[in-house]
Amino acid sequence: MDENTLKKLLYSLDVGLIEQLPDGLFEVVGYPPEWFRHLFPEGVLENKKFAFNDRTSFLGNFIYDAEKFWDSKQPEQVLWSGLWEEAIGSEGEALLEAGAGYLDGRKLLIVKQFSNKGENYKDVIQTAREELLASEKLTVQKTLLEHKKAKLEQEVKLSEQKYSILVEQSNDGIVVIQDGLIKFANSKMSEVTGYSLFEVFNQPFVDHIAPEHRAFVMKSYTMRQLGEKALPRYEVSILTRNSREVPVEMNVSRIDYDGKPADMAIVRDITERKAAEEERQQSTKKLLQALREAIEAVAMTVEIRDPYTSGHQKRVTDLAASIAREMELTDDEIEAVQMSAVVHDIGKLYVPAELLAKPGILNEVELSMIKLHAQAGYDILKTVEFPWPIAQIVLQHHERLNGSGYPKGLKENEILLEAKILAVADVVESIASFRPYRPALGLDAALEEISRYRGQHYDMAAVDACLRLFREKGYTLIE
Repeated sequence: MDENTLKKLLYSLDVGLIEQLPDGLFEVVGYPPEWFRHLFPEGVLENKKFAFNDRTSFLGNFIYDAEKFWDSKQPEQVLWSGLWEEAIGSEGEALLEAGAGYLDGRKLLIVKQFSNKGENYKDVIQTAREELLASEKLTVQKTLLEHKKAKLEQEVKLSEQKYSILVEQSNDGIVVIQDGLIKFANSKMSEVTGYSLFEVFNQPFVDHIAPEHRAFVMKSYTMRQLGEKALPRYEVSILTRNSREVPVEMNVSRIDYDGKPADMAIVRDITERKAAEEERQQSTKKLLQALREAIEAVAMTVEIRDPYTSGHQKRVTDLAASIAREMELTDDEIEAVQMSAVVHDIGKLYVPAELLAKPGILNEVELSMIKLHAQAGYDILKTVEFPWPIAQIVLQHHERLNGSGYPKGLKENEILLEAKILAVADVVESIASFRPYRPALGLDAALEEISRYRGQHYDMAAVDACLRLFREKGYTLIE
């Protein structure tokens, strides 16, 4: 709006307008109505610029307040004077109101006359006052609403501050991933990786996962994006700035971030935990090695008393462990087979030495005494706290699937898998090797025995694994 248009508009609205200039003086804007001139001392408005320091009039006091208001620099606000009555020349008293504010950076003060109609003046005042009361009521309601809004905003702000403090002071790293990109990382994450949020912001998160774990992490991430069930917690390694791998535990959940779905990962550095686990594993290995050596030492006493079967326990142990590996058992299960094989004949300590070395066929009584060694071995070992059921395996290694074995006559699933494997290895080695009461029958006879009674006496999977070892993989009994 140009200056001339503004002047004409002010004249048509019957309002007076003055502007405070940068030097502190005032200047009338447009063509002031006649009644407006009476608000100022005579001749003041004749000057292009003028000073107005009259504190005796209502308008003068309001201008003083307006100057302070302008200095507070509140461009969106307007300061209103409220209604006041004042004599306007010969026309009598009128009801006036003034307002101060900014317009395009200009400090403006406007004065509006509500009435100068003589006899009807009192009615106009009453109406104006009623309108003012209604306006004040609305203002109070607006103020209350604004107060409630400000209180809610303050509570939200405090809540956000508390959340921010919790996130930043967390002992775990926190990362927000959206569309495969890192959108947020807290201070702990920066401490672990050496990267600042600025450096990783909008970078593919998978670039910070150790290469050997990327396929797994990406698969889990894709499953979550598709709404499929994925592991919420897993252990992987992440890369630091200097390419060092740090083992971490990640706990991932879906959240809403800036109005869009995202993944929030709580990342816990488990370096110390892994070190402690490794230390425990090493200690366990040392203990197991000491236990193995002690067991082998005890097993040697059996071979010393029965020189004709020297090497039997070593050969059975090697074959049984090889069968377990061929069956793809776990390392822990293989260890159980191996340890029980070492001491499977320890019960022969209770059998008279002359009976063990007796040539020729054993009679029924002598054979019964030999059979006691399985129960005797169990009695010796049952009080030893092994990590595996060694005593039970030793007790069951002469049991057969059809219940024809000893000492309990167990069948099928009543027999431990380790005992079934040990039974196959023990039979093969015994038939193939020399015994005091007969010459060695050879490996072919041993393999024929387990093939013939596969599924009747001996476990089918153990027999199949044993046959593959000898016939396909070139296994031989150790010397």
